[in-house]
Amino acid sequence: MSNKFIHVHRSSNEKSKKHPLVVLLHGYGSNENDLFSFQSFFPENHTIVSFRAPLTVFEGMYAWYEIYFENNVKSFNENTAKNSSNEIADEIKVICKQYNCDINNITLIGFSQGAILGYSIAISNPGLIKNLVALSGYVEEKIIDFKNHDGVIKDDSLELYKNLEKIKNENDPIIIQYRDSITGKLLVNQKLYYGDSNLIKQLKYYPIALLLIIMLFGLLIFFIFKTNKISEQNKLWLSMARETAHQIGTPLSSLIGWITLMKE
Repeated sequence: MSNKFIHVHRSSNEKSKKHPLVVLLHGYGSNENDLFSFQSFFPENHTIVSFRAPLTVFEGMYAWYEIYFENNVKSFNENTAKNSSNEIADEIKVICKQYNCDINNITLIGFSQGAILGYSIAISNPGLIKNLVALSGYVEEKIIDFKNHDGVIKDDSLELYKNLEKIKNENDPIIIQYRDSITGKLLVNQKLYYGDSNLIKQLKYYPIALLLIIMLFGLLIFFIFKTNKISEQNKLWLSMARETAHQIGTPLSSLIGWITLMKE
């Protein structure tokens, strides 16, 4: 099985069943062995995979995307960053099959550039990453594929706030809290609001559509039954009319015949 990225890995000690996967993404100017040096701290039943970034900075130093400094202003190559994010997401799925990992139990740990891409991968691919540990990174909206917002809404803060008020009424928020493991101090206290997808919204109308289809079939069956019933009644009346004409016509014809004979 071919891989997009060079990587080092440590296999799980459990071969008989699917096991959790931990993906490590190093920072700018580092390599796949950096975070992998901590692999002994992870449970032995986890598979650990550390990717090497595709761009070479210097020998043994790699990057996920280019960084530029011009007039003391930092910028980066957005296209390269987006491509790296998408390719890592695809590679994670390949790794899951390659090492028999549980696709529903993936932890991604990233440092610096790796953390920035970690946010992008997790947000752009809902359900792919179960746990995200972002070290010295931040959310870079320019490389995130906002699947639930079109470009107009994403770039318009007023529309975003309107949309936020709308989805607040759809579902209860997910509380995100993180405390310092030593002091117990609350470092992160946020709420994640989410709305129903277009598919969920469409599913709400399916029962109505199904009911209309059932009613349509019911009306069609009733129409066929009613038409058949009327047809049978018409045939019955026609038969009765013929029999009545026969019963009346026979004696009348005889009577007319006898009258004619008597006149003669």
